[in-house]
Amino acid sequence: MEFRSFLDRCARCFRRKEANTTVASRHGRIGEKEAARFLKDKGLGVLEKNWKSGRDEIDIICLDGNTLVFVEVKTRQGDSPIEAFHAVTRKKKNALGRAAKAFLKKESSFSCYRFDIITVNLSGTDVTAIRHYEDCGLMRW
Repeated sequence: MEFRSFLDRCARCFRRKEANTTVASRHGRIGEKEAARFLKDKGLGVLEKNWKSGRDEIDIICLDGNTLVFVEVKTRQGDSPIEAFHAVTRKKKNALGRAAKAFLKKESSFSCYRFDIITVNLSGTDVTAIRHYEDCGLMRW
């Protein structure tokens, strides 16, 4: 009987975690999916999605010719008063830099790379606008 009780507790925790998925995280996943599609349509090859190094994460890593591209995706619902581009904080820039450094250390075959931002605006679950800011460079953000 104890084993059954354990399984019931596990199932309750799993359901609770699913129920706690925020609207913002669902919109973020939609934005990242649309950004990856957008990049593929532009001819870039998507290598990784949600690549992690410790607690740091890069939303999309892709290849533009011989250039490795680290992409941060920002998704906004409706007409946000703050452009998503400006929502990339110093803390996030530092995390992106650390993650990119870890990726480059692991994949030493790349010598040319850049940092891009893609902003996705949604109305409900429909994309209303996608903007691609190329070669932002961590120092210029």
